[in-house]
Amino acid sequence: MNEDLFDLRLDGFVLNEDEKVMYGSRDGILMLVEMFYVSLSKETTHRITASLDLKHSARKEEFLNKLRSLEEQYVYVNYAGCISDNLVAIVIDGDKNQAKVRLEYLVHELATLCKDYEILNKCEVCDANESVEYICIDKEKKLMCSNCYSRLTNSLNDVRTQKDIFILGVIGAILGALLGSILWILLDQVGFIAGIAGYAIVFCCVKGYDLFGRILTKRGIVISVLVSLIMILFADCFSLGITIYRELGEQYNITIIDALLSVPYFLTEGEILRNLLLNLAIGYVFAIWASGSFIKELWHAVDKTYVPIKIKKL
Repeated sequence: MNEDLFDLRLDGFVLNEDEKVMYGSRDGILMLVEMFYVSLSKETTHRITASLDLKHSARKEEFLNKLRSLEEQYVYVNYAGCISDNLVAIVIDGDKNQAKVRLEYLVHELATLCKDYEILNKCEVCDANESVEYICIDKEKKLMCSNCYSRLTNSLNDVRTQKDIFILGVIGAILGALLGSILWILLDQVGFIAGIAGYAIVFCCVKGYDLFGRILTKRGIVISVLVSLIMILFADCFSLGITIYRELGEQYNITIIDALLSVPYFLTEGEILRNLLLNLAIGYVFAIWASGSFIKELWHAVDKTYVPIKIKKL
């Protein structure tokens, strides 16, 4: 494909072999020429594109009608018109022997139309029509002004360099897990263990880390899971303290604080410890079952967030 494009290079156009395109200007109008393979066949088609300021043109419809008329005038023009709000294209068949002559002629035609209807290039991001140049974002080529290019590169740099605030993230995870633990304790008090309670702890824990730590990272997900596991133990012990208070509070005239502080003592009783461990094991199984897919989705989502975007000038 590179050799074909090299053979077709137009006067004044620059060939970019890496991106398999050539670009240049006619009468001040920047254009891009690309070559595509049609489906799985060996046939090719060539496309000329230009980002134009059609929105502010009073003669937009006249210009587009003239552009579309190229399909009727020339049998080798497969398409001529808009492919988005301000992006126009002319697509011709891939006759290798005639391609260069046809491309040269249609580039001239497009430039002449722009001149006749006083239409200029425009940035594909904003309305600027000065200092525009072609930018390659991954494999997509866009005509951008210098300001939009600078903002884009700066925003990408911010994403690449943004890190979580670990200490604040841990604090947020703990506070979130405490909030989620309320549901666990309430359900445990009525003798019911549900996966939704474990999910609530994990969900609130993750959201707490994300909120306080500024951004969720893989480190944040691991910390959130560990905090959640610890918090489930805490919630079970806290629920046991409430049970002790409900059963013995009036009889021994103890406060809820006394009951909570007595939990380690009661855990020395074999039967109580076994019941707690059984309750805890069931709780962990339900929590993992309920929140496993949620954690897996988060893990993959974090990977996608940091997929590097390649941006460069053609």
